[in-house]
Amino acid sequence: MRMPMGSSYLFHCCVAIACAWFVTHLSSQLVHAQPALKTYKGPHYIIHSNLPLQEIRPLAQHMSTTYVLYERKFRQFAVQNNDPMPLYLIDTRENYYALLESFDINATNSGGIFFVRPNHDASGLATYVYGKNRNETIATLQHEGFHQFAYKHIGHDLPIWANEGIAQYFEDGLLVQNRMILGRGDPHRIALIQHAVKNNQHVPFDEFLQITPQEWSTTLNQDAKLAGIYYAQAWSIVDMLVNSGRDDWQKAFVDYLKRVSLNEPSHEAFRNAFNGKKSKRPAYNKYTRRNTSNTQSEDDPDTNAIINAFGERWIEHVQSLKPDPFIVAIERMEFLAGALAFMQKNDVPMPHSITDLRDLLKRSGFYSTRTMHGIKQQYHGSDEKMYRFETPRRGEALFRLLEPTRNDLPPRVTAPGLVPEPTIAWQRKNGELTHHLEYR
Repeated sequence: MRMPMGSSYLFHCCVAIACAWFVTHLSSQLVHAQPALKTYKGPHYIIHSNLPLQEIRPLAQHMSTTYVLYERKFRQFAVQNNDPMPLYLIDTRENYYALLESFDINATNSGGIFFVRPNHDASGLATYVYGKNRNETIATLQHEGFHQFAYKHIGHDLPIWANEGIAQYFEDGLLVQNRMILGRGDPHRIALIQHAVKNNQHVPFDEFLQITPQEWSTTLNQDAKLAGIYYAQAWSIVDMLVNSGRDDWQKAFVDYLKRVSLNEPSHEAFRNAFNGKKSKRPAYNKYTRRNTSNTQSEDDPDTNAIINAFGERWIEHVQSLKPDPFIVAIERMEFLAGALAFMQKNDVPMPHSITDLRDLLKRSGFYSTRTMHGIKQQYHGSDEKMYRFETPRRGEALFRLLEPTRNDLPPRVTAPGLVPEPTIAWQRKNGELTHHLEYR
């Protein structure tokens, strides 16, 4: 089950607008009428939904492509059951709550969930669509979709740090022309884990490998700040093992996942996978040699030496992380989209250029507040950086406003020069103004 992976924003001028973020609790104390759903069967998912078919299709296609990516990345795991998996795409938050209540799940304040309820002989991936932008929906589906895939194809007892770390890795993926771009560093996650490491607030590497789902859940409910560090630390370890450029680490990580899926204890699995006994170039050697006692054989190094050495390497990796300029640009575009939505809601005349928008936000004192894992960060319209982005070749450039596609929609926001080129596009869904990112 996935806990907070998203964030909430408050946009301020004279009034505030609050968006949802995600916390999940199990219980059954609410009373809602269960929505009537239609069923659509595809090669990878059986979709249950009360959405119009034209709204189901793009999400179904996106998840089908994402499933193929999961399958490709984890092709080393034998597929024992290739039946399509249940996917619930619900219109409103209230109907989403009602659906999950029928499975004895109190999903209050959650944005999406992968659930398994043996007493109902049911499992599934569920989210709602209205009242949030499409990017949030996609990120939720990619994150929760991995939990669902892992449960079915990798094992029911994947270590929580690996399960959440890989889920965040996929959550950040950008699907462009049926190709998923992975491995871009989220600036807030990076800042959070770097601050934690600098101030010794992180969990020691060896202890982190042994955190149980129960401990993770308890921390999530009782200490939002530490929970945020958990998520950032899990992502950063996966990022090190997957994005280090070392094929031996990637192979050893997959071997580790195989071993724990066969009930090998996490520490032993890590030692055996990264020991590299069957490899001519052991995955750990560069970093374990200085920690391994002279009386020990390099063919069978001490478990703690291997894990501690990787802990040191992980610290080095965290310290070297840099925010991805593309993701920074997307974050600033989201800020500008929030400002435009605020203006539309309050009948403020729309600007015709990014400089017009900048001048208006500066004069009005506009700012937004983002809350992620209980940590607040403010963005101000007076900050000149919010109107600029870094291009690969031309240095800094200004975002650009494009003509709206309809009179009742705000102007689009784009970042010419980025590859792929992102654009904030608008639509009205169920009467509400929403936006999403398009790439070309």
